[in-house]
Amino acid sequence: MNNEEAKKLLRVAIQKYRDKTYSELELLVESDLKLQHSHHEEIKIKNSAQYQIQITAIWDDKKKKNIRVIGTIDDGGWRAFIPLTEDFIVNKNGEYIDE
Repeated sequence: MNNEEAKKLLRVAIQKYRDKTYSELELLVESDLKLQHSHHEEIKIKNSAQYQIQITAIWDDKKKKNIRVIGTIDDGGWRAFIPLTEDFIVNKNGEYIDE
């Protein structure tokens, strides 16, 4: 797996969720009975590389104030056991936490 290529793809995928408002993320999380939202996609690159991206949005605390969005990417090989990850936490004010 080309780590730099994979990181770029993951950043693009997770940016779509960073562009959402807190309210939009809250609707995604609450729309599922498991209180999480999951999105999976596979991307094929010209050089025949194939990546799997998983984006998950969950409540980060028991009081349901902060939402954590976690993105992972792997190539279906050994990297599936230890995927590259990127995440962020956003509060009700739309502020990112720990950044």
